Amino acid sequence: MITADRLASLLADYVRQGASPVDILLVGGLAVQAYGDARRATNDVDAEVAGDLEGLAGFLRAHQIPADLGEDLSRWSVVAMPPGYRERATVWVEGPGFRIRVLHPADFVIAKLRRGCRS
Repeated sequence: MITADRLASLLADYVRQGASPVDILLVGGLAVQAYGDARRATNDVDAEVAGDLEGLAGFLRAHQIPADLGEDLSRWSVVAMPPGYRERATVWVEGPGFRIRVLHPADFVIAKLRRGCRS
């Protein structure tokens, strides 16, 4: 299972190893944890990433963490996210060289409806 603490620790290691800064916007099970449901277990990271997408994906794979990462949530479906979703996101965890944000709850619901998924 992956938690915010584990993801933050991994991201800290990632940037300490010389990676460029990374900003992650969570949209999956970790986002549900951020909203307060600590019981929501997840084994992967679903997120929009600003930074070296391929480098981060490879780093997470090397640590046996599956990830569905992209640079633009609006491209994950035929229906675009509402304008301003990035600006409405809030910081969940921040450290030197990395930031983990979570969608505003209304935008999270829209993202899930767009993908036809449950979290």
